[in-house]
Amino acid sequence: MLYVVGLGLGDERGVTVRGLDAVRRCARVYMEAHTALLALAVDDHPSSRLAKLVRSRSFALPTRRSLKQHLRCFIALQEKLYGKEVIVAGREMVDGEDRSDRILREATGADVAFLVIGHPFGSDEPSGKTTHTDLVLRAKKLGVGVKVIDSASVLNAVGACGLQLHRYGEAIAVPFFTETCKRDHFYQAIVNNRWLGLHTLCLLDFTPQELSSYLCG
Repeated sequence: MLYVVGLGLGDERGVTVRGLDAVRRCARVYMEAHTALLALAVDDHPSSRLAKLVRSRSFALPTRRSLKQHLRCFIALQEKLYGKEVIVAGREMVDGEDRSDRILREATGADVAFLVIGHPFGSDEPSGKTTHTDLVLRAKKLGVGVKVIDSASVLNAVGACGLQLHRYGEAIAVPFFTETCKRDHFYQAIVNNRWLGLHTLCLLDFTPQELSSYLCG
């Protein structure tokens, strides 16, 4: 059985009780780590235990090195909570029909957890939705049982700004500009929403590696 478990928002305690029970039952635990940023890397709220950990270790702007440090700290906190080893599943392990064979192969004979930051199908990074849906479809094609355990995502958290959720129009992905690619198609969607009197939720289309390159050069 493959359990696709949403980790919710914030720190390692964002997982639901149902999700935590499932993870603790699984023989193997993988965490997808290329379609969303970890809370540890971005959460600077004074009450956040992860943010305090970052400050205590003098982490600065998220470079590639510090992102890896954040990831290691986050994994350590997860492993303590779950009582299980957590294996990081990068892009090379998850994307592509052949590359995720290891995860699906293991799920044919044992319970395997695949952890996703936010909601499994409402990723805080647009490409995540496609990645996770594709994994589930391939699992079913191979006859592997799948159970999805929901959790909160940015689509829920945006309600904290006080704007009514039913007044949002099309959500858009805003890509980083590069020397060779300056896509601005998202602008028209903002204009259309504005014309209809609707709010726009803008999602940054990135991977942590791209964010690091953009911020740190």
